[in-house]
Amino acid sequence: MAKKLCLKTHSPCRRWGDTELPSTLISLSLEFVTFRELASSQSVCHGWQLPTVLRNSLWKLQYKRDWCKKTKTNKKTDDNWAERYRVRWQRMQLSFVIGCALDCILQDTNRELPDEEVSLFHSESLPDLTAGEYFSRLLHQLPNVSGSAAIGAVALVRRIAADEGAGVPLDQMTAHRLLLAAVATASKAWDVDSKASDEEWSDIGGVSLEEFQSLEAQFVGLLQHRLLVPLDDYLRTYAELCGASAHPCRRKCELAEHCSLADVPMPKYPFGVA
Repeated sequence: MAKKLCLKTHSPCRRWGDTELPSTLISLSLEFVTFRELASSQSVCHGWQLPTVLRNSLWKLQYKRDWCKKTKTNKKTDDNWAERYRVRWQRMQLSFVIGCALDCILQDTNRELPDEEVSLFHSESLPDLTAGEYFSRLLHQLPNVSGSAAIGAVALVRRIAADEGAGVPLDQMTAHRLLLAAVATASKAWDVDSKASDEEWSDIGGVSLEEFQSLEAQFVGLLQHRLLVPLDDYLRTYAELCGASAHPCRRKCELAEHCSLADVPMPKYPFGVA
């Protein structure tokens, strides 16, 4: 039985001596490491690597530990859990970067209801979560929202806020509901794997189902059903978010300690380049 658990190596590596290290011992050791340590341990020394099946099972365990206990099996991607973890990690880093940037942008905006007529997007009182924390929570609990949809959602919000005729400013009283409607709209329109129901969106967003559907309908109406984000607008939004997340106010942002631009490549533009 012991021979079946041993890993054979034909390389000149003698790091472990003449006795092969049992794979069970490796798996038990690596079950308690961080994802960065797991990534660096894939190649222990020159000419020696963890078996593919063992490496994949360890990444699956790490994914379920860090992201969700109940992970649905996808036959197309279940054979590469390391890649699934990398994509999920980069998307979460992006959510922190965008969240931190939003908090920096909104820090000096209105914190109270206006005297004039308020819109459907105005909160009745200042929310407990900042807009950045709220945005990050949406992406954390809805893993099928792509990075490109997240960038596009911010671009759509900026378009509405820049339209004086819309009557919906972007401030600390409107940002949360605008972001909820924007992320839901962008994900439904652009993400092939978007499977969240309206009930899930409303539950995670903290509003009733009727409120969510009204927010979404009004948001699309203010955009006049034009959900395409031009490439230059997409690139400009990403650049502005990266710039804002690097602003000195970032040090006051609760999300700053979690985000690193070095780990966040720009999400691919979803519409192709004409």
